[in-house]
Amino acid sequence: MLNTNFADVNSNWGGQGRYREILEQVGLIARNDENGDRFFEEAWDFSSTNLNAVRDCIRELAGRDGAPRIVLRPHPSENSDLWRALAEEVPSLVIVEQSDPTPWSLAADMMIVPGGTTGMEAVIMGRDALNLIAKPESDWFGVFMADKVCVQVNEVGDAVDLALGAVNGNRRAFEESLDERRDILAKHIAVNDDGPAYEKMGAFMDELKPTNAGNAEVISMLHRPEFSEKLDIQKTAWEKAYAPPEDIGGRLSQLMSKTGEHFKGNAKRVGFGLLLLYPT
Repeated sequence: MLNTNFADVNSNWGGQGRYREILEQVGLIARNDENGDRFFEEAWDFSSTNLNAVRDCIRELAGRDGAPRIVLRPHPSENSDLWRALAEEVPSLVIVEQSDPTPWSLAADMMIVPGGTTGMEAVIMGRDALNLIAKPESDWFGVFMADKVCVQVNEVGDAVDLALGAVNGNRRAFEESLDERRDILAKHIAVNDDGPAYEKMGAFMDELKPTNAGNAEVISMLHRPEFSEKLDIQKTAWEKAYAPPEDIGGRLSQLMSKTGEHFKGNAKRVGFGLLLLYPT
């Protein structure tokens, strides 16, 4: 199975110009800013290169002897037309849209991701996962936890060999690095013993009654100070990898309005990295 996350270069929002315009509107990059230009160009090139690698991987995998059925789950914000066209070319490719990743991850023989959260989740669940990054020299490599805890491959041929090996019971590449990858995972996951997230959200929801109770969505934010420092991005919501809750709520509302959804909300911090988005 492959899970993709190309919401930038294969977006439902539109093309490259439209994507940049949205990033400017929500404050991730500034207009006519040198750092913002580099941020955007590097991100676009990195994703484009990886998308092409995923397509090549599917074609090569499908052409090998004993190739299994290939399931591809595009990110919900992607334009699935690109993958449907590839499925017409590759009969063994099945496109599954708008689905819960967990049962698919558990049922698959193994997973390939181009970065993304589902790769990390697969490792947590004890599944074999490859992270196919065709441009590891990019500053964008290492942004996702999958870049650290999945088995890393940079060449399409290597990804296909390892995938077929795993399907046929050869898990050596995954087993050899398992302890190291688990150690990395443990260092990046903290246990908060002062109460589960649903209790914190419930307590805050009580304060919103009666008008807003039951109309909340949980948003988890990952704090990555090294990310903004590495790219030296200024004048953005990611500066120092922190934004106050009211700023996050405003930016999320602004972003949703660009997709045609007219929702106005605010955010409340209910724990480290955990924010509650609620209507206002």
